[in-house]
Amino acid sequence: MAEANVNPTEEEFSYFCCQCKKGFGRARLPFILIASQETEFTCVICRITFASGFQVLNADFNTLPYRCEVCGMRVRTSTQLLHHSYHHSGDWPF
Repeated sequence: MAEANVNPTEEEFSYFCCQCKKGFGRARLPFILIASQETEFTCVICRITFASGFQVLNADFNTLPYRCEVCGMRVRTSTQLLHHSYHHSGDWPF
């Protein structure tokens, strides 16, 4: 009989502290709130360790390949990144 992977390994997830998760804005990633008294997680963005924060499947996280160099927010397309950059520069095209 085949065995199911009920508890995925840690390599299948990316972990985010609460502050870095805010950088995703309205990105519709399926973030899962996590907390532990025994395990410390490491944020993939700022590398701090934390006991409570968020996790997301790596497969879902990799669907946002474009990252803002100013605030770290991630988006799906280069057009979304360009539009987001107007918020930082104030140079709206109209």
